[in-house]
Amino acid sequence: PALLSRIRDYDARGAYTTGMLSIRKIDYSKSHETKNPADFEGDTMGFAWVSFKFPPGTRQPCLPVRTDMHGLRYPMRGDSYCTAPEIALALRLRAEITINRGVIYPWKSDDTRIFLPFVRWVSQLRASFRKGSLEELMVKLWGNSLYGKTGQGLHEKTAFNTGSEMSFRVPESDISNGPMAAHVTGFVRALMVEIMNGVPAHRRIISCTTDGILTDASLDELDLTGELCVCFQGLADMLEVQHG
Repeated sequence: PALLSRIRDYDARGAYTTGMLSIRKIDYSKSHETKNPADFEGDTMGFAWVSFKFPPGTRQPCLPVRTDMHGLRYPMRGDSYCTAPEIALALRLRAEITINRGVIYPWKSDDTRIFLPFVRWVSQLRASFRKGSLEELMVKLWGNSLYGKTGQGLHEKTAFNTGSEMSFRVPESDISNGPMAAHVTGFVRALMVEIMNGVPAHRRIISCTTDGILTDASLDELDLTGELCVCFQGLADMLEVQHG
């Protein structure tokens, strides 16, 4: 009981809806392949198949490897299909990376955050309800659905229609977009790993699931000054400015 009383649950509020604010207009005409790891640094939309090796002592590697039976794993070395935020973090963790094949989707010069109006509306509406209420949870689901709709129909998936009592293949939505869905997914995954690597060595990490971490570290012990944490806070500040 004494141990459990010291465990704290931290989560990145609105992780996926906030992550959607990183999406701008994509200049598909200038997409290009590259094998230079440095091209995946910074605020970049990019994807690659990489071979990697993290140095001994790395607390939490950040490059996912999919397994047949156990989902994603994060080994110290291997081959990974990953995103630019994950590659950039791996480089900061001093990993050796070889880009076997990579592609960059540049942003257009227009800095318009295309999902900002919707995310702002959801954020303001959610804040108007009591935390944990049915209404607040419903609006939270609306916000997460924006992210979900970008990935809808990209893989074979069926759903059950209770009216017809028949299963059907889930079609693409009007905003289905593989690069957008993958970028936000990778951004949030990398954000959580960056936070885990910022937990002091004398503290324990119990688990990390989606956008939340269980640890015995206090909030003031967490290092939230990393590049991804600063980027996430900057995206969240876009909403705060609009609230003002």
